Amino acid sequence: MSGFEINSRPVRIGRPQHYVPPTVELPPLDLTVLRERGLLPREVDPECSKVSLNCVTREVYFGNLAPGCADEEAMRELVEPAVREMPEYNRELGPPIVKVSLSPPGTFCFIQFQNAELATRVIAIFDDTELFGRRIRVSRPSKYSMTVEGSTDKPPPPLEQPSAPLPPPEKADQWLAPDLLQVAAQELAAERQRNAPA
Repeated sequence: MSGFEINSRPVRIGRPQHYVPPTVELPPLDLTVLRERGLLPREVDPECSKVSLNCVTREVYFGNLAPGCADEEAMRELVEPAVREMPEYNRELGPPIVKVSLSPPGTFCFIQFQNAELATRVIAIFDDTELFGRRIRVSRPSKYSMTVEGSTDKPPPPLEQPSAPLPPPEKADQWLAPDLLQVAAQELAAERQRNAPA
């Protein structure tokens, strides 16, 4: 049933992230008749699944946001300056952030980046930092492992975690964007030095 729409939004249905199949599992139902009558969506085209995989590998989850404080503009202002300084960002391909999808209560959002490498780097830099007095959680979305593990394509290799610890905030209600930019710049400088030819 994954893929049918409710209120013009596709519904994704799948196994939980750490699903362990039982020793005896019933075979799936034959849904051909329901698909032919239009009661269920057609099976996913392999080409569409490649696009979906590409989108999932470029998407990052930002959770534990302060309701009413974090909006799309605030998330862009927090993340985009650091991302523009990363070596993985290709200016010729357009802006580093493709889309920001904020949940209605504003407690979490998904940000889609220009490429999967940027998404990986953002997780390493922004996870467990403070925004509007709350420690935010930054990770892959739950659908990431299900989509990537079910694909024949290989996900991008994980990047190293930043070597410099993130500084504590001066005030609980302050943003950490300037400090994050400084840490990101230090990390990028250290990486360039490591990768420089001898």
